[in-house]
Amino acid sequence: MTHQARLVTPSLEEVLRSSTNPHRDGNVIPIATAIERAQDLDPVTAFLKLRNNGAGHSLQAAAPSFLFELSERSTTKTEYSVIGVEPWKVMEIGGRDPALQGDPLLHLESEINSIKVVSQYKLEPKILNGGAFGYISYDCVRYFEPKVDQYEQANVLGLPESVFMFFNSFVIFDQKRGTIKVVALCPVSDHEEDTRKNYALAKERIESLCNRLDSRHPATQFEDEDPAR
Repeated sequence: MTHQARLVTPSLEEVLRSSTNPHRDGNVIPIATAIERAQDLDPVTAFLKLRNNGAGHSLQAAAPSFLFELSERSTTKTEYSVIGVEPWKVMEIGGRDPALQGDPLLHLESEINSIKVVSQYKLEPKILNGGAFGYISYDCVRYFEPKVDQYEQANVLGLPESVFMFFNSFVIFDQKRGTIKVVALCPVSDHEEDTRKNYALAKERIESLCNRLDSRHPATQFEDEDPAR
């Protein structure tokens, strides 16, 4: 059986033209493909299919991941469901690393400022155009409200006060339109060969995610390795 190549947009030729545009205002172009929404493929099932990537039933072996739902304004109805798996970077602030201490927003800003989606290719929902997924703990309030600093407690466990994950590929369920889009971020530069390589890698990530979403691949439910816990 002949494998039919997926239609990915924008094309390599278009990305190359945009990368050499002297008025280019970013260093990343998202490429994407649309996939057919099977009857049994909902966001939770997709999340379970994607997050283990061959890890079996081991929760510890699974890579960090998220399922994020955005609701329409003034209603609880979900507009987008976004899935991210296998982050290219995880930043733990306020833990044991002496280089990552203090106000988490300062660390986050320096990382986010290095990535900017070219304006004409910006994604919906807008949160995908530059951001991180994770948490900021309540203990971080002392960085934003100086009066609280006097109550700081020693972090004897060395647990991070905040954790952020950075992803370069996503699966997006558009609940209004009933569509699914698989997206990968492609870094671009003035060097054509670098952009070609990055485009090929982005297509590989898209292909991998699409294959794992295939209806023939079951969703793996993880089992707690310590049932007594």
